[in-house]
Amino acid sequence: MVSLAEVAVDGTKVRAQASRASFKTAAKLDRIEATVERRLAALKAEIETDPAASSRRQQAARRRAALDVKARAARARQALDKLRAEKAERAKEP
Repeated sequence: MVSLAEVAVDGTKVRAQASRASFKTAAKLDRIEATVERRLAALKAEIETDPAASSRRQQAARRRAALDVKARAARARQALDKLRAEKAERAKEP
């Protein structure tokens, strides 16, 4: 499950229509800044108490990604085998 509590921007440029409602108010910006500060403080504390936590999290993410690729490849292989069997059956028919 992916949490949308935090969102990272990758630099992709997207055209959009900006309305008055889309601009942040000072109160909203204050809340965003406070949330970022709390998150940074938590990450700094984590690094101070357990420097390897970040690398373990990255390794776990890499492992999940590799398992996902493996599962997708297995599903693709099954689909390919099914298509080949169907094609062979059609070739047998007169």
